[in-house]
Amino acid sequence: MAIDDYDVAISLKRRLEASLPFKVCPSKQLLKMMKNKGTPMRDEDYEVGKVLYSGDEGGITCMLKGSVTDKEIVGASMTHLIIDPEHPLEKFHLENYSKR
Repeated sequence: MAIDDYDVAISLKRRLEASLPFKVCPSKQLLKMMKNKGTPMRDEDYEVGKVLYSGDEGGITCMLKGSVTDKEIVGASMTHLIIDPEHPLEKFHLENYSKR
């Protein structure tokens, strides 16, 4: 059974790719998961450098550009990110993707 509406997900992925780079902030849940993993993230804005679609299991994944001191590159599902409220796709994201 599909979770994502494939057409909506691909449409959003393409629109996000066209607007690269853009800013996101990790959700409290993502900050907690990364801390528990032993690779804490900073609670600040990150720049998205690449957007991928990982199917129903991973959904839309954003590759976050961290600082040179970060131990690893973070790929996070859009459901664990807070998109910049000024981004033109923020409303589309909330209404058409993240509620699924």
